[in-house]
Amino acid sequence: MESKHLFIEQLTRVCMTRNRGKEAFSELQKYLRKAPIEIDFSNCETVSLSFLDELISQISRSFELNNVVFRVRDQFVEDKLARISGFRNMTIHCRINNDAVHKVIPRPPTPDKATFLPNKVPP
Repeated sequence: MESKHLFIEQLTRVCMTRNRGKEAFSELQKYLRKAPIEIDFSNCETVSLSFLDELISQISRSFELNNVVFRVRDQFVEDKLARISGFRNMTIHCRINNDAVHKVIPRPPTPDKATFLPNKVPP
């Protein structure tokens, strides 16, 4: 069965918040279970980690994550997918531009290092 190709703009105009991730999933539900889906982020300038996390979590809860491929234009977005794959323990499929589909290699979650600011000095 041939996959359905959707540009992310068909699901939402902005890819920046968890609420927009929920909105995109709500639109995506129209296409799930009909055919495998490729969601194309190649025209999207900015994609936040929280947006992707919410969208992918919603897809996973619908048991359709194995039928979805994320097409991205660069390694930067794939790195975000790898972080989600690592901390959610999920298998995510991706392609960069027109390369072959591959499983994202999960990045283990690492705690952020504490950052200490010098004592505040009054202005």
